[in-house]
Amino acid sequence: RRDFAMTVAGAAGLCLLIVGIVVIGTKRAVSRPLGILQERMRTFAGASHRPSAADRDEVAALTDTFNDMHALITDQQRKLRDVNVSLEQRVIARTRELEAANAEIQQKNRDLQTLLYVTSHDLREPLRSIENFSRLVAEGYADRLDEEGRDFLRRVVRAAHRLDTLLIDIL
Repeated sequence: RRDFAMTVAGAAGLCLLIVGIVVIGTKRAVSRPLGILQERMRTFAGASHRPSAADRDEVAALTDTFNDMHALITDQQRKLRDVNVSLEQRVIARTRELEAANAEIQQKNRDLQTLLYVTSHDLREPLRSIENFSRLVAEGYADRLDEEGRDFLRRVVRAAHRLDTLLIDIL
């Protein structure tokens, strides 16, 4: 019986030793990668604090790091939304300014077209008189003019006609 008890005690001790080795190996296999992941996440999150060496609860530290990252991301999202709202308001305001400026330019263009029409119309009337009187002189008094006088009269009629064409083009 004693041999049996010794065998059982030896087997139990061996089992405890194996369990201890497995626990230590598992802790190293799980804790070490979690610690590395935690440090990488801290770097990513820009966290300025580190757990103390006495802090052996890797899961709690990992949870804190996740919470820090979540807070950082949430804050960045809020800032981004605020910037987007501000930018949208600036775009709306600028669009209104441009629409007002465009309306003003269109009104000035209409005013300019009206001025051009009136000016062109007003200039065409005396021009027609110059052209018509020049023709009357050419028809009624051509025999009293020398060649140079008739040439001057033809030039006046051609210039008046050319100016009339330009004024029509403005309209």
